Amino acid sequence: MSVYKPVYSHRFKEHASGLALSKEIKNGLDKAILFILEKPYHKAVKLKGEDGIMRKHVCSNRFRIFYYVNGKTKEIIFMMLRPKNKNTYKNL
Repeated sequence: MSVYKPVYSHRFKEHASGLALSKEIKNGLDKAILFILEKPYHKAVKLKGEDGIMRKHVCSNRFRIFYYVNGKTKEIIFMMLRPKNKNTYKNL
């Protein structure tokens, strides 16, 4: 039972559909999103220089999800999903 309501940006939907080609990755992303909706601050890192944007490693540290927690409206805005590598932060 999640406390927060998910809001998906266009970019997140685009990246998730492109990366979730295998059923294993799709199931991992679904589980990660449900976990983030229940516990958004658990093992998440706040990005420096950004107002409240968090990142979290998911799918056995293969991907990073970037999201914003809005405590007033009880929403989590999922902004981007990227593969975990040294170029993750480029073109945010």
